[in-house]
Amino acid sequence: MVVVLLGVLVMVLRFTGQEDAPPTGVDPSEPSTGPTRPPELPGDATVVVTVTSSKPMLVACFKVPNALHEKDRKACEHAVTKLRRKMRIEGRLAFAQAVGEAGPEGAEVRCRITVDGEVQARDANSGAWQWAACTAHARLS
Repeated sequence: MVVVLLGVLVMVLRFTGQEDAPPTGVDPSEPSTGPTRPPELPGDATVVVTVTSSKPMLVACFKVPNALHEKDRKACEHAVTKLRRKMRIEGRLAFAQAVGEAGPEGAEVRCRITVDGEVQARDANSGAWQWAACTAHARLS
């Protein structure tokens, strides 16, 4: 139980912390040549993050650091079956993250991130204390 609570605390701190730097863009399978900027998206984009569950989740969070409005950049909610935010970004998508965790009674937990209607990341898990976690990074459109 203590390990699970520590895991939730780490997740909440990670999603509400100040670690809003964009990814380096380095592919771990290629030799490192140093950090590079993520590719640019042409103009504005619409990002939708969704976390759903068949029962109330212990926690559901999302983070999109370069959303236009402060309220759309990050949030965590507890005891919800759905967390969904639609937001606009300017220029490139630095990254978007969404995660949900089932409680001790178990549930099916899903997450999905779309950019301009195209699915960029999705995950699903079911059972007690199970996670669904999605991350989308900048890429050429």
